[in-house]
Amino acid sequence: MREFIRLFVNFFKSRFYINEEFYLYVFKNDKNQTSDVDIVIANNDNISDILNFQDKRYLKIFKKFLDIGDVGYLGYINGKCIHRSWVKKGEQTVRLQKFLPYKLKNNQIFIHMCETAPEARGKNVYPSVLCKIINDFKNNYEILIAVNSKNIPSIKGIEKAGFVLAEKQKIKVILGIISRKKQKIGSSR
Repeated sequence: MREFIRLFVNFFKSRFYINEEFYLYVFKNDKNQTSDVDIVIANNDNISDILNFQDKRYLKIFKKFLDIGDVGYLGYINGKCIHRSWVKKGEQTVRLQKFLPYKLKNNQIFIHMCETAPEARGKNVYPSVLCKIINDFKNNYEILIAVNSKNIPSIKGIEKAGFVLAEKQKIKVILGIISRKKQKIGSSR
């Protein structure tokens, strides 16, 4: 019963009150990062490796990503999957947050759904995976990534990989009424 109440409260809060800021970054500067991580492209044969640190509900989500042509990157240390990141490319709408749609252009990619297992955090895994993605796409695409302004570890990893802040987007939702504010930063775009 306690779990049901917690889920209900979180559902209610996420639909009726949100006050958050998201940062949109664009890749600008090559900064090679290294770590002990082995990075491979996700496929139907290795996608279940994420179960090492992810709930099984993610398996269905990530299989759908593969089916629609998204590119997944899995990170391994000592043969154990400890990271995942996903890339969307081409003209489509992505979400910086469920109420913040962003329309990608044909020459853009969007990195999303990044997570590192708790035991591998602080080992430069995230910036290393981002650098691999950058190297795979930088010649043909503008590379974008978004993060909640409160997620300081992710911001540090993103900036360490050579991204610069392009936009700040604020979202407020009060009783279903949505307010969005966008602020471009410098001339990075």
